[in-house]
Amino acid sequence: MTTPSRTPADLLDPAGVVIHLDEDGPGKQEGVLRNTTNLLEEVAAGTAIELVAHGPGMSILLAGSEHADTVRSLHTRGVGFVACANTMARMGVERDQLHEAASIASSGLAQLVRRQQQGWVYLRP
Repeated sequence: MTTPSRTPADLLDPAGVVIHLDEDGPGKQEGVLRNTTNLLEEVAAGTAIELVAHGPGMSILLAGSEHADTVRSLHTRGVGFVACANTMARMGVERDQLHEAASIASSGLAQLVRRQQQGWVYLRP
């Protein structure tokens, strides 16, 4: 199957897109990363995309995650990754245990609200 070619007029151009991940079930994280990869093809160049992980979903941002290479690849394409400090404290995770692409927000849920207040589109795949 071939992907239809897109013109600049076809591309989505939101203020930003924030993706919510709070699950670590089989295939869930892989699916969210695949959705994020696909989204990159549909938005205008320079559109901010940020994946916010908390609760069980934060395991995707651990340095030894099975998804570390995909996180790195998406980060080099401009996707931001944000870990929840509350979850880190609850899980006993230190900064040096996170993937190098991850930044930290004091609260994952507050970061989701913050981005929505800034006009970003909220997704929870």
